[in-house]
Amino acid sequence: MADTPSQRVKKLREARKASGETETNVWVPAQVQQAIDAAVREGKFPNRRLAIIHALEQVFVEPNM
Repeated sequence: MADTPSQRVKKLREARKASGETETNVWVPAQVQQAIDAAVREGKFPNRRLAIIHALEQVFVEPNM
């Protein structure tokens, strides 16, 4: 039997958790969301998740390396 959408989401979350990722929900201003969406639309990032991770790494990880 094929996985249901909720089973696939559960497996994805478990895999990400196993790889050391954590889930964080953040409310952002509309202009930030629009800028993220524009970057994805323009092909700078394949999706919102990777755009946000890139931005966070630039501020919190890269300067500390």
